Amino acid sequence: MNLFKIMEQRSILLISMGICLLSSCGDDESLAPAIVKDITPPTITGTNVQGGPIPVNTPIVLVFNEKVNLTSAQRGITVRSSIDAELIKGVITLEQKGHEVKFTPIGKMTTGAYVLTVLGIEDIEGNILMTPFSIFFSAVEIDTTQTPADVIPPTVISTVPAAGQSVKTTGSLVVRFDEEIDISSAQAGIVVFGVEAVVKVSGAVAIFQPINPIKAGRYTLTIIGIRDLTGNIMESSHVVPFEVIAPVVEKVEPPPTVVPTGGRGRSIFWEAGKFIKKKGNSIKVYKTGFKAKGNPDENVKDFVISQASDGSFVGQDNGVAADGSWLKYEFSVPVGGDWYLWGKVIAPSVADNSVHWGIDIADGEAKNADDNNCNIWDFFEKEELRKNYSTNWIWFRLNSRSGNPFPGQELDQYGPNPTPVELAAGKHTFHLIDREDGTFIDAFFATTDKRFDVNKAGLRAKLAVETEMRLPAVWGDLKSLK
Repeated sequence: MNLFKIMEQRSILLISMGICLLSSCGDDESLAPAIVKDITPPTITGTNVQGGPIPVNTPIVLVFNEKVNLTSAQRGITVRSSIDAELIKGVITLEQKGHEVKFTPIGKMTTGAYVLTVLGIEDIEGNILMTPFSIFFSAVEIDTTQTPADVIPPTVISTVPAAGQSVKTTGSLVVRFDEEIDISSAQAGIVVFGVEAVVKVSGAVAIFQPINPIKAGRYTLTIIGIRDLTGNIMESSHVVPFEVIAPVVEKVEPPPTVVPTGGRGRSIFWEAGKFIKKKGNSIKVYKTGFKAKGNPDENVKDFVISQASDGSFVGQDNGVAADGSWLKYEFSVPVGGDWYLWGKVIAPSVADNSVHWGIDIADGEAKNADDNNCNIWDFFEKEELRKNYSTNWIWFRLNSRSGNPFPGQELDQYGPNPTPVELAAGKHTFHLIDREDGTFIDAFFATTDKRFDVNKAGLRAKLAVETEMRLPAVWGDLKSLK
């Protein structure tokens, strides 16, 4: 057999063995996965320096079809001046997970022609881009860190009120623009004829705040000549017709506070404004005609207190925070024993219906707390009593929320056997202490007749007055009327 024949037979044997392996010959049923090695060098698919000049401080970006090696990019990418071949220094980094190479010039290039050369870039498998790649481009002196000049004038996007709507006499007008505006132009260009106001600006919002309440009627808000921060002026004026409506004030006409008459036993009376000592500022003295603030959360509108004993009363208007303020009174009882105390109060809602109190306690013990010295005096606090809330004056029996130290709780005090305060004959003190704002007190009344309902009592015009030291007006002993 010649040599050629022997080689041919061996080749056939090797081929057969290979076919057997590929056909799962033998006991091994699995196939080894074929591994295809990347042998293709990377190519450039795009760049940002084609199609026109670039600003001198713009980074140059090359996009490759696959991930490239950073070291090869730092070694193989250069930028030179086309005029004098001067090398431009820069920092080369990889972006987009290695598919982009960014060349950031160190400092600014100057206006002129440049050439970008790429050579020897490797992909991550080591395949090398052997063919040189050159891009000629130009750079110009344009600072891209500055935003383009604003040439668009500001426009009004909304107003409060909108055209045809109404505002209160003390309401402010709000104008919102599509960009920040110049303060001085807003102060001069946002006007309502016949209304003096202050215009405040915060960014793109201007607020027109009347100095005095605006009279009811029809008005026009004019917005003209407003500039943005770069000096662009509104192209045309903007006018908003609106109406000012006077608020509806609920006028309260309570009966005058006069000493109640009727019943059996002894009685005394004193006005809430006739205290002998005061601490703090939350409890104040108000004159009749006072416009009390309502409580919108409890559907209580503003109201006027037009009548009170001696033309004044005390209380804590809504919005006045409690600061531990108290008023101290002195009163005298002609006989010792059980006394039933009442207070004439305006308590319009569950959020405006209580004070603290204490009898015969030291000034230092008078606190806005429910403790062993002071009680919470509630006015229609219990759920079944809340239907009786009113902005009129109503008499309430003295009570205690916790029953300590005074055991007369609110519902007990409305029953047939109210709890009295046991007082010795002679002088005593009463401390009225702040708790909830929106509560007012006009007068106090005490009687030895537990069945006497002050709210159903008649009124007595002429009163006997007993003057005592340090107490401007303490009503004397009222004879029991049969």
